[in-house]
Amino acid sequence: MSSEIVSRIKHHLSSDPARPTMFAGQEVLTASALLAQIEAAEARLRDEGALAQIALALPTSVEALVLFIAALKVARNTIYFDPNWPAETKQRILNFVQPDLLIDQVGWTSLPGGEAPEGDAHYTCFTSGSTGLPKGCLRHESSWLASFEADQPFSDITAQSTILVAGSFAHSLFTYAAIRGLVAGASIVLLPNFHPGALLRQIERHHQAVLFAVPTQLDALVSAAKGAYPHLRKVLCTGSKLAPHLAAKVKEHFPKADLIEFYGTSELSYVAARPVQQDDAAGLVGKPLDPVQIEVLNEEGLPVLPGETGQVFVQSPLAFKTYLTEAGQRDMPDRISVGDTGFVDAKGNLHLVGRADRMFTVSGRNVAPEEIEAALHKLPYVAHAAVWGKEDAKRGHQIVAVLHLKSAPSRAQILSDLRPHLTPYLMPQYLFAVADWPHTSSGKTDLQKLNIQWQANQLQELT
Repeated sequence: MSSEIVSRIKHHLSSDPARPTMFAGQEVLTASALLAQIEAAEARLRDEGALAQIALALPTSVEALVLFIAALKVARNTIYFDPNWPAETKQRILNFVQPDLLIDQVGWTSLPGGEAPEGDAHYTCFTSGSTGLPKGCLRHESSWLASFEADQPFSDITAQSTILVAGSFAHSLFTYAAIRGLVAGASIVLLPNFHPGALLRQIERHHQAVLFAVPTQLDALVSAAKGAYPHLRKVLCTGSKLAPHLAAKVKEHFPKADLIEFYGTSELSYVAARPVQQDDAAGLVGKPLDPVQIEVLNEEGLPVLPGETGQVFVQSPLAFKTYLTEAGQRDMPDRISVGDTGFVDAKGNLHLVGRADRMFTVSGRNVAPEEIEAALHKLPYVAHAAVWGKEDAKRGHQIVAVLHLKSAPSRAQILSDLRPHLTPYLMPQYLFAVADWPHTSSGKTDLQKLNIQWQANQLQELT
């Protein structure tokens, strides 16, 4: 098989064989040692016979990254499973993805296989499954190569860079981060499990490093930080909206680091980006990356005027090609929406308002729960917040807010502190607290799990 990504990685590894390239715990691999491991893995995979699709279900490690790179070269489709999926979820996904080989912590298992995409190297990641069974997102490697080029004005990754990878390869961001660095000839620091203390030690050890992270990781990182860490060069944040109070904390503890927020999804890759500034408007995600095109359309499918809210559609060579689901494959049109709503301002900046599938009505007015969540996050004692609507015969919906609290404020105090930030019809009628905040594998709030707990009366109502 032909893989431009693997060719570029091997070129850099062979150009400077003695350079320390991979750091994982106490293990340090030179470029030549990493190249030897990749080529040995390729040879072993070829010994398995003709492999159209290879599935990996491994925790983050050098071995997992080596096998991923080797599989890109050997197979037409390399699929990354979450090793923490329940057995039933894993089996259901195996049934519709149909790889020829599964490599997990048990070993190497040959499978009957199924239809694979035509052409050269493809990669399949999965959505987090926060609202159901994860869907496979099949992309051609050309979309990743286009993403590397598009993010360069913001990431500025070169052969002199060190990339900090502190998350599971089941989350496409961290697979992307590792491959992005190796394709540029950079060094990689792998942290098999995210631990803020361990990551802070690596930030102190590797000067001028670039950190890929999601907001929940940054929240834990700044909570563990003691003082300033002046050696970090860049923080590249994506996965969900970066709250202003968290951005301020990141800048406080990492004063020399450029903080860049990317808006994107597993399906779309990067869409827009911006250097984070203190006085940024809520919801601002920046200008579309070159060559991404954005349209905001109303319910009739017609373009709206600048400043008017509608559903965001993206046309991009960075995007994926096909959904893989139990119901079969679904190819994507040229213009894709993942359900986000927003508007484009007069300067061409995209602002997100919420997700169309989360919106509900209160007294005939549309409510974006993300707006209420953002207001709740401004309260100093709120660590996390989730909002949805409870059906109501008179108002359409009543507003439910579930909170993860840092202290124990009363219901009256929360509502009093919230009023300056919200118009009256957006004030919650129900407030609940939860001790353990659930996250998906991608670091987002697990809304499905919270909703199940709420319906089962497992949450503490604040009175």
